[in-house]
Amino acid sequence: MKFDKMVDFHQKYDVETFIDLFMVSVGREYRNQGLASEMYRRAFLLYKAEGYSAAKCIFTSPYSQRIARKRGFEEFYAMALKDFKDDEGNLILPGAVDTDDTAILMGLKF
Repeated sequence: MKFDKMVDFHQKYDVETFIDLFMVSVGREYRNQGLASEMYRRAFLLYKAEGYSAAKCIFTSPYSQRIARKRGFEEFYAMALKDFKDDEGNLILPGAVDTDDTAILMGLKF
């Protein structure tokens, strides 16, 4: 999708390969206990051991955006969820048409 290609992470972080994260999700009843932060911490240990030094992800939840910032992710591009479309122009999240929520493309060099 175009949104995902707004930043050339190879050039930005001077790397040949990087991790493309998909999603971290924690149920409401388990939030604010450090679970997502611990998942990131452990994942980055694994990525480093495998030779990676950069990651990118599109964060759509205010909760995951906050955690990503705490982990050191930097914001590159933001788009309203109601404008989030695939390469053919179809809405990816059609239920978000009436919200002000935002998807944010973020990256991290570790």
